[in-house]
Order: sequence, then structure tokens, then C-alpha cells
Amino acid sequence: MVTIPRKLIQDKRISIGERSVLITIALADKREPITIEDLCQYEGRTKRTIRKYLKNLMACGYLEKTENGYLANI
Repeated sequence: MVTIPRKLIQDKRISIGERSVLITIALADKREPITIEDLCQYEGRTKRTIRKYLKNLMACGYLEKTENGYLANI
């Protein structure tokens, strides 16, 4: 279960698409890292768009890159 904090919902720096990607990462199985290709398939977006979203989410402090993928900080 993932609880979505109110600050994430109200953060104007984050688009709805970026929130969706962040929540998808947060819900992903931690034993199997989620890939950009997985996110493209789940979200129906291009690699370029997913990379743009990931970059902004990291800049805003909601996401960090690990050796196995990405970790949501929500």
C-alpha cells in the first residue's frame, strides 16, 4: 500500500503525467526493478517523455536513481 501525501497532489511543479509515473514506480515490485521500457508500456508514453518526467521528479526530490533503477520518495 502506498499513501500519497497531500504535498505531492498540491505540488504545482509536478504534472499529472509525472504523478502517474511516480505512483507507478512506488507501486512496482521492489524485487524486480522497473525499466524505462516498462514505464513506456504502463503509461503509454515515449521514452523521451518518460525520461523528461524522471528528470523533473528527481529535481523536485520525489525520485532518486539507484543502481537497480529508481526509488520513489513519497
